[in-house]
Formats: sequence, C-alpha cells, structure tokens
Amino acid sequence: MHCSDEQLLAHLDGELSAFSSRRVERHLKSCWRCRTRRNACEQEIQRLTIAVDEWPFPPPGWNRDAAQRLNRRLRECESGFASSPVPYIRRFAFPVSAAALLLCLSGWFLWTRGPHARLRPAEVIAQVSSVERTIYVQPVQQTFSVEIAEIRPARQTVNAKLQIWSDRDSGRFASRLSAPGGALKHALWRPASDAEFVYRPAVTAEVLKQRPHREETVSLESLADFGLDPAELERAFMHWLESRSWNPISFASDISRFAAEDGSLATAERIRGQDGAPMIRITAQRRSRKMVAVLTVEVDSRSYWPRLQAIRFETPQRAIEFRLAATSIQPVRRTEMAASVFHPEPNVAREIRTVRPVLPRHEAPADPSTYERPAGVLAIDPRAVEARFVLHQAGACLGESVRVSEETGGTRVVRLDNEAASYRCELGLDYLLSALSDLRRGQPVPGDAAGTRTVALRHAWAMRRLGEDFPALRIADLPPNSWQMLETMLRDHTSAVRRELDGLGLQRSAGSMRRPGNPAWRASATVLFGTLTHLNELLLGDSAVNDPALSVAAINRRLDDILGSFALESGRRNTAIR
Repeated sequence: MHCSDEQLLAHLDGELSAFSSRRVERHLKSCWRCRTRRNACEQEIQRLTIAVDEWPFPPPGWNRDAAQRLNRRLRECESGFASSPVPYIRRFAFPVSAAALLLCLSGWFLWTRGPHARLRPAEVIAQVSSVERTIYVQPVQQTFSVEIAEIRPARQTVNAKLQIWSDRDSGRFASRLSAPGGALKHALWRPASDAEFVYRPAVTAEVLKQRPHREETVSLESLADFGLDPAELERAFMHWLESRSWNPISFASDISRFAAEDGSLATAERIRGQDGAPMIRITAQRRSRKMVAVLTVEVDSRSYWPRLQAIRFETPQRAIEFRLAATSIQPVRRTEMAASVFHPEPNVAREIRTVRPVLPRHEAPADPSTYERPAGVLAIDPRAVEARFVLHQAGACLGESVRVSEETGGTRVVRLDNEAASYRCELGLDYLLSALSDLRRGQPVPGDAAGTRTVALRHAWAMRRLGEDFPALRIADLPPNSWQMLETMLRDHTSAVRRELDGLGLQRSAGSMRRPGNPAWRASATVLFGTLTHLNELLLGDSAVNDPALSVAAINRRLDDILGSFALESGRRNTAIR
C-alpha cells in the first residue's frame, strides 16, 4: 500500500511516531512512486519558501510614492479651507507627522528584517542546503579536522585529519583519514562508478576491492551504536564514512535529518566565532531511553558556508563529543583534479605507515571477594533483557520484519513471514516498541544480494550488540532467569554461525595462531564481527580466502571463547552472590 500525501508531509515535518516513521522509511526505500511524490513535495515547499523570502515588501520606491501621494492630498485639502490665523501651523503639522510615521515604519521594518530578526532553524538549514548544493555540484576538495573528546569519566582526546575529493558528475570519490603525524587510518577510493576500494588497517593490511556498496541513510547519531569510548567512536566514524553515499560531507542534510526525528528540539542563534567572525549556530537535541544527543552546526552568517559540526552524547556515566571542523572547502576545476587521487596508492600497506585502531579492551570479570558495582553505574533493568529475548525469538535481532501488538495483560510479537511464529510477554507495548527501535539502529539489512553469505555476519552483529547493550558492570544484579536468557541468545547465535560456516567452503585448519589469553566474550564478539565482515567482502569479490584467521577452526575457536567467557562471568557472579 502506497503512502498518502498526508503521511509523506507528516514524515517530512517529523510529526509521525517513531514506529510510523520507520515504517514509512522502509516503504520509501523500495517504492519509486512514493519517493518521487516525496521529492515533489520537497521541491514545492522549497519553491514556496524561496518565493516568500524573495517577496519584496514594501516594494522599491514605496517611501517616495507614499510621500508624493501624501503631499498631493495635503495641498488639495489646504486649497479647500478658508484662510486661518495659523496657516503656518497647518502647513507644517501634517508633513512633520507624516515624516515621523514614515521613520517609525522604516525602523520597524529594518529591525524585523535586519540582523536582529528572529532566526528560524528551518530557514537557516534551507539556506545552508542551497549553498552546499551550489558548491558541491562541481568538483570539490574538503579538508576537516576531526576531534573526539571524552569529557567524563576521564578526559582524553583523539585527533585526526579527513580529506575528501569528489567529482559528482563522473562519480569519482576519494577520502583519507590520517593521524596527526600523517599515518593513514582509513581510506576510500572510487575511480569509476563500478569500482570501489577500501583500506581498513584494523582488519587487514591489504586494500580491498569491492562491488558498489549499498548506500544507507545514516546520521551522525548512529556513531553511538558502537559504544561511547573514543576508540569505539572513531571506528563508528569509519563505518559512517563507508555506509553513506560517497559524496561530499553535507552539514545541512545531517542537521535536517536529525531535527526531523520525533522528539527533536531545534534552535538557532547568532554567535561570534573564535576569530570574531559573525556566525549562526543551529542546535538540535534528542532524548532517548539511553542517552541525550545534541547536534550542533555552525555556519558563516553572511555566506552560509559550513564551518563546524559537532555531536555530543551524554549518559549518566559518560559524556563525549565528536567534532568535525571544516578547515578548507575548495571548488576545483575538473582538469586540475589529478586522476591518481581516486586510485589506491601503489603498495599502500608497505609504503604508508599505518595506525591500527585499538580493539576493544578485554573486560576482567569481577573478583568475587571484591564484588561491588562502582557508584554511579546504573543496573540494567531485567525488562530490557526480556524485551530483547522476545525480539530475538521472533528474529528481529537479525532484521526480520515483525508485528508488535498489544493484548490483554501483555504484548505479542509476530514474525511477518511466518504468522505461526508468535511470542508473548507481559511487557507494555511502548516499552517493547522502544526496545525494537533501539535494536534497529545500525542493523545490517537481511535481504541483500549476498543472500546466505550475510547470515553469519548478522548473527555476529547480534552478539556484538548484546555485548554493547549489556556491559559487565551493569548486569551483575540481574536475576537468574535474565542470565539464562542472555546465555540462550548467545548459544542460538553461535550455533547459527557454525551452521553457516559449513557452506562457505573455507579451509578447515587454522594453522598456528597467537591468541590472547582468556578474552572477554564482548571483545571476542567484536573481533568476530570484524573477521566475518572481512570474509564477506572477500567472498563477494570472488577472492581466494587463504588467511588462517578466516578458517573454520579459527572462527570456531572464537565462538568457543564467547561461550566460555560468558560461562566464566556467570559463574563468578553466582559465586559472589553466594
């Protein structure tokens, strides 16, 4: 069923509920007709906004014409009166009054239309969007300084430099993320519309060639999906660079998408930059069950060129800010942009000094003799585990479509492709819908061209997400049935990964490999997800899989680490309680 005009307009204005908005977004991804109607609505609204902004009121020459009409009527009025003992008073009273009235009207008009006029966030975003479209329609080079600053519990900063080259007409694109010393952390190249190259030193030392990626509508808020540690936020930014459309970074699209979400509050104000230049700051804030996210965009108040984009995440335990400052945005002639920029450098892994992003720190299980949760660390609500378990049973953790409905005394979740797969819990409808909305963020799409090759990857993603949503210090006080639910979910996912490995044609033996002693299951799940991501890219490119770390035996050992570490954590928890 297609979306109505009312639904499309409500979706554009951010007036739909979170559930309805996601349903409309899923429909728009697969329906050209509704996407075309939505774009037509946006174009009509834009033309109307521009027409209103450009409507000249009052028109040029209004003051002169009004003064002439007033003087003519004064002369006609004076000619009809008899001589008076005070002719001079009557002669000058009306012109002076009229001049005073005109001055008052002009002052009011200049005040409301001048620099003191009230700023409307939507109008500022539209201006920035118009400027960016003008800039990015031609080949452009962008340079940004990247800063990830943890504010609490400890102050630490990660800095980097991002360079982007884009030629939209020819489809060429390149980006480089480097450390302050020049070491390459991440790179993307697209020399033609049908060829893409990715360099991820955290996964492999080789430059990977891949098919054109599936573009996703991703916002900066998705950076929190990987965690709020500076290293995790940096890895999330690299994933954000790969998932989005490979085009110049647009500040207007990010703030527009963020401000349109349900529960967002946007404001605009005039400020002075560090160099004293007048600027406009747009701030949008969203509150969710887990955190507060504040997105800020600063633009030049005269040219509306983008200057700074920052997003801040706050929870009771942590506060961290990601800042993307534009140091240079230069339109470039196509003849002046070297073609070699869009191709991987020869022997990039050997000739360029690389920096490998830090893998997740191993979590040390709590010592039973000193088992006490630190002050300020909030415990996980057992209902959160129950909600995740019900969604897991219905396959929602793997991206399957489900229907959530309220019934007497609880809520029921039904898998749409199998109506017989129905699961019930006593949780409220709002609580379960909120859990489903949180679970969908950053989730791999199940119905892609890779087919069954991504099944194991989605199970690995679900295990990594369990580790992110249920950290060790916050699940210590969960009741036994919640621990059993967590264990059941992990066992289901590990068993599914083992089944899928048999059909991928990997080598059986892993050879000799160095492995850290007793890794925590959360770190193992993160490494497993990175390993299967690399494996999936090799299989999609029909490349030979000769790495011992990608063998069946190596992946099975990683799965054993996950289950063994969870059993150890659960056993120590039970010992501490006794």
